[in-house]
Parts: sequence; structure tokens; C-alpha cells
Amino acid sequence: MNSYKKNPNGEKTKINQTDSTIEFKSGVLDKDGTFGLVEYHEIPKEKGFVKGDLNGDKKDDIIVSVNSNSGGTAEWNEIFVFLTNKDTILFDKTYKDDELAQAHCNSGGAYGRYFIYSIVNSIVIGESWCWTNNDAHCCPSSKYTTEYKYEKDKGFIFSKKTKK
Repeated sequence: MNSYKKNPNGEKTKINQTDSTIEFKSGVLDKDGTFGLVEYHEIPKEKGFVKGDLNGDKKDDIIVSVNSNSGGTAEWNEIFVFLTNKDTILFDKTYKDDELAQAHCNSGGAYGRYFIYSIVNSIVIGESWCWTNNDAHCCPSSKYTTEYKYEKDKGFIFSKKTKK
């Protein structure tokens, strides 16, 4: 399935579903009809989200992780938090995964990624990958199991990390 949605700035978003992903491609249609890619976002259907009680109300909340890039080797995850309120799921906040990893990856010019795996007893459990300026794109220097508590008005609050 392919569809286009025109954005206010003239760009179009191309939406495509495959057997394993939902893809969002933002760009401009050239005069010859080809699609000039600006950004690409992908949600894996099988592991693109986690469910669990974030705020202790005994209702499943949802965190959606969207893989994004703008070409080349630059890629990141946009993390969307949705909280369940009675029978309605409400969008709460968006994060970039490097914002969550930076709490652990900020020495020596390092940068990081954060991958969310589960929500257990209102704790978000994931993995932080940390690169130094000397690391190859494939191979971060450090990996940590990282836990966060989520509070509605404060967002993700660091809980603990364990070196892998």
C-alpha cells in the first residue's frame, strides 16, 4: 500500500506498508514525478513498540520506537510515549534516543543510542550504546542495560545502568 499526504511546507509524506514494516518517507516530488527523499522513518511491525504500565494505574501504556534517518549513516530512533487514560490512549511526549543515551555516553565526545526492550513494574528497560569519536559506526565502545522510571510531568528519569 502506498499513499501520499501533502505537508504544509510543500513536502509530501509517502506511506508504505510491507510485511514487516510501516515506512514514512518525507520528501518532494520532482517535476518528472520521482520522489526526492528528505527523511525516512520506519516502524518494525513486530518489535516497533512495547506495552506496559508506565504510571502505576494498572493500564497498559505504549512506547513506539520509530527508526529514522536523513541519508548517509545518520540514524536515530524517535520515541513516542502514549499513556492510557480510562479507555483512551493519549500522546504524551516524544524523545530522540540519543537524548536518553546521553546521560551515560557524554565523556570524551561520545554519542549514543537507546533501544527500549520492555516495561516491567513501571520501569522502562532498554540498552544504551555509546560511541567515542574513534569508534566505527558499527561498533560502539560501551553497551549498558539502562533503566528509567517514567513520570508524566517529568518524563524519563534515570534509574540505573549496568555495563554489559
